[in-house]
Amino acid sequence: PILTPRFALSCTDDLLSGLGKLTTEAPATPHPARLHIQTHISENTAEILLTASLFPAHASYAAMYDDFGLLGPTAILAHGCHLSDTELTLVKKAGAGISHCFNLRSGVARVGEWIDEGVKVAASFPSSSDTKSPSKPIILNKTKNN
Repeated sequence: PILTPRFALSCTDDLLSGLGKLTTEAPATPHPARLHIQTHISENTAEILLTASLFPAHASYAAMYDDFGLLGPTAILAHGCHLSDTELTLVKKAGAGISHCFNLRSGVARVGEWIDEGVKVAASFPSSSDTKSPSKPIILNKTKNN
């Protein structure tokens, strides 16, 4: 199973706290394991500002997920276009991964830097079958040079 809160803006403190408990408490099965979680983070600047205003007790978007127990080795964070260096360090320390879609129009993520820093990264392209996409060579080059 995987817990999937869309993003912080669609959740309350109580929901995030409850999900954090579900994520970190091992299920009563013969093979207890931390539950996986997938959610969005720092996709665009408006989202980041609104999240900060709704969750002012937390130092950052990534810190908010960490404070609620959601940032760990089984967390998959979508996008991350505008993660700060401090947040990237927190994501790496927690062992979380970032899944970035290159066809977003909300910013260019520092995927190459994430890879260089040892962060777990998954990336998708506009279309896996579109070998003539003009953006694909640019994306690959940008990733290699970051």
